[in-house]
Amino acid sequence: METQLHYDISQSKQLSFKLKERITAKPDLEFKVKGLFNSVTGNLDYVGTLKKNFIGVSDESLGSTPMKIGLGVKTSSVISKSSQPVHLTASLHKKYSLLDGPNTILAARAFIDVDPKEPQKLNRQATIKASHQALSFTDKQDLKVAVGMDLDWPSTAQQPTGTLLARLLQNQFKHRPFWFKCVENNWGLHFRRNKWSVTYDM
Repeated sequence: METQLHYDISQSKQLSFKLKERITAKPDLEFKVKGLFNSVTGNLDYVGTLKKNFIGVSDESLGSTPMKIGLGVKTSSVISKSSQPVHLTASLHKKYSLLDGPNTILAARAFIDVDPKEPQKLNRQATIKASHQALSFTDKQDLKVAVGMDLDWPSTAQQPTGTLLARLLQNQFKHRPFWFKCVENNWGLHFRRNKWSVTYDM
């Protein structure tokens, strides 16, 4: 299990513990759970998924990965409060090597969650990121830098007028979807959803 200390340095100044576990089994079954425990408030936010993955044709480029489509079920601390505590989920994941080798990557990931009892309520999110890792940046340090953009457009939100692209951009940019992270060995500096945080991988 991966564990991480997470300290919000923007407003709350609160220490949290992040936990993540991923278990895979043939044929391409994946169980994943992520949790965030706030040591001050005692709140526990979590997401758990069980999916069957369908892997596309392998990419010959070093660092690229074939497209992966996942279908399954999901629950979370938010979903558990709805009329149906388990939702249907579908996901897509793809990585492209921007330069020769695996160190500079463009990755795209998206998912959609559907409440079986109220299928008109959809939760749709996507992330696009570019990352570069410098192994042996110094004698004792590896460095990884990533920048990205989060997109989410739940169907229950009020939609502005215009084309699909115009509505999407109007929804996104007012929420500052761009994010950044810089990770040096175990330490990390992050900016996401208007919040700065420091992390330490245990």
